Amino acid sequence: MSKYNLEIKARSKNLDRARDALRSMGARPGGRFSQTDVYFQVGEGRLKMRRDGQGTVQIIYYRRPDVLGPGLSQYEKIPIPRRLGQELQAILARALGIRAVVNKIREVYTMANVKINLDEVEGCGTFIEIEALAADPREESAPAELVKELRESLDIRPEDLVAESYGDLARRVS
Repeated sequence: MSKYNLEIKARSKNLDRARDALRSMGARPGGRFSQTDVYFQVGEGRLKMRRDGQGTVQIIYYRRPDVLGPGLSQYEKIPIPRRLGQELQAILARALGIRAVVNKIREVYTMANVKINLDEVEGCGTFIEIEALAADPREESAPAELVKELRESLDIRPEDLVAESYGDLARRVS
């Protein structure tokens, strides 16, 4: 079943400042994780397999417009047993082809129904992602207010915004 987020991605020159701002706003830390995302070639949307340093494997399919600023993302996540992850990745790679591989360190914070990711993406730089859960894709006003508030508190300027996925950024720098 599809879920929806209203999200933005922005470059960050100072993740320490973002951490301090999040703590002062009362955001709860959710952990720091090493993640590898393998993006596959698909005709529409994006399909990736995510592995984290704790052995969790997920298949994630999402559609999000490449826009600077808040964009509505429709996504589906399926947990995969770790023992099947390698085999499934090999099958998907043969059937679809690999578009990009992204390695990152992700630090997660939460506030109400918003997840804030502080990401160090290998070869691409440091980023902040804000993902506000949108219970109904037609009702974006409440999540949009939270995203706007966080954007201001985290001092995210228009020139910091990024429209592309990490997979697209990684392809450009490789």
